[in-house]
Amino acid sequence: MNVADPVNGKLWINGEPADVSSLGDILEKDDITSLRSHLAEESTVCSVFDGEGGDKGALLLSVDKYDTGFFGSRMGKLVYLGRKIPEEAATGLFEKVLLEAGREDYSYLFFKIPEAHSFLKGTTEKQSFSSCGINIDFRLNLDIAVDRTKIGQLSPNVRFIEEKDKKEVSSIAGRAFHKSRLYRTGLVEDTVVDRYHQKWIVNLMGNVNDTVFVVEGGQGIEGFLALRLDCEENSSRIILVAIDADKRRKGLGSLLMENAINWASGKAKVMYVKTQEHNVPAVNCYERFGFVKFDREYGYHKILTGPDRHR
Repeated sequence: MNVADPVNGKLWINGEPADVSSLGDILEKDDITSLRSHLAEESTVCSVFDGEGGDKGALLLSVDKYDTGFFGSRMGKLVYLGRKIPEEAATGLFEKVLLEAGREDYSYLFFKIPEAHSFLKGTTEKQSFSSCGINIDFRLNLDIAVDRTKIGQLSPNVRFIEEKDKKEVSSIAGRAFHKSRLYRTGLVEDTVVDRYHQKWIVNLMGNVNDTVFVVEGGQGIEGFLALRLDCEENSSRIILVAIDADKRRKGLGSLLMENAINWASGKAKVMYVKTQEHNVPAVNCYERFGFVKFDREYGYHKILTGPDRHR
């Protein structure tokens, strides 16, 4: 094994055990870099198909550490790297990875398939994964989207979150995301998933690269928007948006959006956001602000129970 490429995870190439030094130029340079990074994690499982004529791909399984820690059950995420491969080859990748998932006592697997890899949808469904929604990726060019006189300004009833707001914002978050796939796993009670989303926004409050805006009304906080800056990429991303259930359809989401865009325009060149395709109000809102669709992502998940585990 190449000492420069230590591997803690498990790797197979065409069904045979291998190590990172065996990869050579099987995948594109960026994919190889990503694969090596994943394999540095002890829990990672990777199956690679190296076919003739450029048919090459890799399916990786790794532990979602945050979700596993929160729910107390081994939660996994799948990632595909490479080009289009024949369905038979993709089936072989799945069978190897799922066998290891059963042995490693995973209870839940989540797989996000971007449009470029949509050829995997059929194979994924044949492996008894269920669709858990389609997400749309949007992009906004901040150089042309903003009134330059408003850069950095906030509306009178919009401000940055403060420590004293934690309870109100957590309460809104706990009631706001009931279309989340996590409510459909059956692994935990809905109230546990509520607490998951509450903890999410609290964690965002403490991250140095994240900024949370709140909108206030006569009876307190009525909604929030969490935004992340990536200084290296000169970009920003909307992470979460939530409006109190009793205050929706009053323009508060649009107000938060306008303020987030104005504030980020002095700090980034582009803004990204992802939303569920069936969330028509959100899709319409982003398009009104000039966001443009650039990708679609298909979500699938699988509950591992009975014969799927310990095999």
